Amino acid sequence: MLVWLPWSAYAAWRHTGRMGYALEAHLVAVRGGWWSRWWRFAEIDKLQALRLQRSPLDRWLGTASLWMDSAGAGGMSPPLRIRFLPEDEARALYAQLGRTLAGRRLRW
Repeated sequence: MLVWLPWSAYAAWRHTGRMGYALEAHLVAVRGGWWSRWWRFAEIDKLQALRLQRSPLDRWLGTASLWMDSAGAGGMSPPLRIRFLPEDEARALYAQLGRTLAGRRLRW
């Protein structure tokens, strides 16, 4: 356990240093990964669910995570989520996407 803890803390630190997101008028992109980097994309028109989530660690650090689900996403595909955002930024992004989605029709 003592050998695993420093490695886990280092990997988490490196992972959070590479995370990012971009929000455009028609697209949301999420970047992550440390050992193997990845990008996830979703059209705003195809988003069908939003969830703002705060774990006990998030509450302690003052952060939040935004989970999104898109129409047509496979059950085995990784989730589209923006993690460890400052709480105010996460709530603003959640409200902005919620307003945008409320005014659009779901497209398949």
